[in-house]
Amino acid sequence: MSSIVIAGDTSGSVTLQAPAVAGATILTLPATSGTVQTSGAGYTTNGVAFASSTSVLATGSALTFNGSSATPILTFTKTTSATFSGLNFVFSSATSSVTVNDSTGEMRFASGTNSSGYFQTFLTDGSERMRLTSAGSLVVGGTEVVTNNGGITATTTSSGSVQATLAMRNAGTGNGSGTTLAFRGATNTGAENDYAYITMVADNTTSKTGSMRFSTGNGTTPAERMRIDPAGNLLVGTTTKNNDGRLSISADSAANQGISIKNLNGANNLTYVLFTNSSDNTAGSILHTGSTTVSYVTSSDYRLKENIFPMTGALARVGQLKPCTYTWKEDGSAGQGFIAHELQEFVPDCVTGKKDALDKNGNPEYQGIDTSFLVATLTAAIQELKAEFDAYKASHP
Repeated sequence: MSSIVIAGDTSGSVTLQAPAVAGATILTLPATSGTVQTSGAGYTTNGVAFASSTSVLATGSALTFNGSSATPILTFTKTTSATFSGLNFVFSSATSSVTVNDSTGEMRFASGTNSSGYFQTFLTDGSERMRLTSAGSLVVGGTEVVTNNGGITATTTSSGSVQATLAMRNAGTGNGSGTTLAFRGATNTGAENDYAYITMVADNTTSKTGSMRFSTGNGTTPAERMRIDPAGNLLVGTTTKNNDGRLSISADSAANQGISIKNLNGANNLTYVLFTNSSDNTAGSILHTGSTTVSYVTSSDYRLKENIFPMTGALARVGQLKPCTYTWKEDGSAGQGFIAHELQEFVPDCVTGKKDALDKNGNPEYQGIDTSFLVATLTAAIQELKAEFDAYKASHP
């Protein structure tokens, strides 16, 4: 096999030569002035190698650009012995490199040593977009690290408005499609375990309604504990709305109560629940009034009232009331009190709702009674009865 030699000497002469040389042809680019040539001396490490008729590169053949003889800055290699092969950019040390494994598709980035504190940055359009710190923290959209013990810090810059920092997507188009953020950890044996989930579910992809579901584990795979439904209702311990409440809580045992409120202050008259009207004025509250007592309070300040007159006719009104005993259809238990619409006829303040009312789906909307509103009527009736008795006693000494 022939080769062509292009030679130049100090006098500026150039020589082309094609001797009969067996083997592969090598092109050598010397670092100093001298000869630029191809030869049949075989493959040489760190040279420019052309495959022979077998189209196989021998071990050690490479294309190398040297920053110095001791420190390669760009190396293209194909070897049979190295674990990582194909493309290798080596910088100031053996631990600073970019390596591509052409057999597995892996790309490995290395920067500095474990104690150097170096980091790796990823840029687009000339600006840093992402950074991987030496401690393993991934920083996206900024350079500030929330934790140096690994983890992800994502930053957005959108003053005065809300911008998505983390977007999770399920491309499925059917109802029930969703995405889950899983919180995993190790067990006491070192095995991996799912401890909690936050899940988005597309309940109806046509109307674009979805719910958020929160799950925790109790020795098993995490189960749903709380949900925010498409209408914004909060469901705790249940997956369906209870009646018309914005907050639905379901309890299944005495040890798993619906709501438990604890006074950590130790002081009395601590407000547990505050009710306000649309004008943000207090309408009532539930107070912890003593170590073992609570008060159910309705606003009654004189500054909230006008047209104040003594109650009259209370005794006659009480005489028209129809107290009764009954049993509940639900469980057959006994009760006593009033029938709502009958009481409403004489003391309407005590009763809510309307007789035989139905909701938009044809379900009953039941009436209710707050018998505390009977106190004023009963008090006035007793006063009227006492006045009559005092008059009687006065007329019958």
